[in-house]
Amino acid sequence: MLRSMLGVLAPELATRLREAMLHLHQASTVGMKEVRQAAEQTRPLLTEARKAVLGRGISAQDLRAMIETLVSEGVRGNYNDYGAAEQAAMALASLAGTLRLSGGLSAAQTGQLDNSLKDIDGVLKNENAYEPERLVSALQTISATLKQ
Repeated sequence: MLRSMLGVLAPELATRLREAMLHLHQASTVGMKEVRQAAEQTRPLLTEARKAVLGRGISAQDLRAMIETLVSEGVRGNYNDYGAAEQAAMALASLAGTLRLSGGLSAAQTGQLDNSLKDIDGVLKNENAYEPERLVSALQTISATLKQ
């Protein structure tokens, strides 16, 4: 979710954080010393990310863009594994709830979005029966709902 938020609020920082996270993952294949070094290099970016998120008001338009980012990643196949799908579902629920509270959804959109989130919960009910295609379908419905 942080990447999606930063992609909207601070795109250049999102790119740097993504690169740092890739470096951290690569370091984990080498050794603990390398992991510690990569983590220390990532720390300032996380501080910067915190400031970027907390230091700026987030509009309904921003929330919609963040949701669309998560949806696009899923449609592109980035949530083929259950763990990624579960994380995305939690992020979507959080962002959708915030968008709802902000008044950024009509009553009809709220109902449709709630139904899509329930569909996603159903898709994720059983890790061993996870079908990414069903998730993509629910994500596409979310995207269509937000465009109404």
